[in-house]
Amino acid sequence: MGMFGRFREKVSEVGGPGHFKPTSNDRVNLMYKEGCEFARRLDKCARQIKAVESATSAMLLTTEDTLSRPMPHVYQIDSETNQAKPVVVPEAIQESVAAVGTGSLHDVRVKELRIIAHQQGQKMQATVLTPLNQWLTVFRSFSSRIKALENQRLEFDAERRAFNKLELKRIRQQQAQDKVEPDLVAKLEAKDASLSAKRNEYQAYETEIFESLASLVKDAASLRVYLAAAMRVEAEAFTRATA
Repeated sequence: MGMFGRFREKVSEVGGPGHFKPTSNDRVNLMYKEGCEFARRLDKCARQIKAVESATSAMLLTTEDTLSRPMPHVYQIDSETNQAKPVVVPEAIQESVAAVGTGSLHDVRVKELRIIAHQQGQKMQATVLTPLNQWLTVFRSFSSRIKALENQRLEFDAERRAFNKLELKRIRQQQAQDKVEPDLVAKLEAKDASLSAKRNEYQAYETEIFESLASLVKDAASLRVYLAAAMRVEAEAFTRATA
């Protein structure tokens, strides 16, 4: 059945009279609908985690660059030359400042900040962003499969509708003539075989998608672990930077 045939079946389901009940895709459609909403929020969360990771890395690198440079000096007027000269800081204090950033007021491991920034980015990617994006990629792959399932359902229901029309014609012939014409019997047998094939094809594909999607939905619960890991990675980076 082509696109036009599926469209005609869709129109018949929406506005057609009679007691024909379309085959239900509800268990798949409802899971996919809720999954889409969750995926939209998860994607936003992943992008924000990436932004935080980038901002943290930038902050650590900028801090390292800032604190690695000479600090401002205190100037005094030299009594002999009458010129402003910087006050000399004892070498031991300079080394202390270089080691921790600004001396005793703050404890920053300046020389390790670049390494910490790099490792923080790698760890965030490996333990948080990669698993989140893998789940999103798999979920997005269902879009085409859901459309294909709907097409199969329309083709199956169109076959059901055609079979029902032939069956109704057979009943009327039987009632009016007390017999059924052989050509109608042959059409019914052929249509019944075609309907059985369509039913088996549709049910197998629907079950396959349902089981795959249900498994992925269950896996979504474990994503909480990765979201919590994002916070731990950030906390660990700042702890190492100030230990």
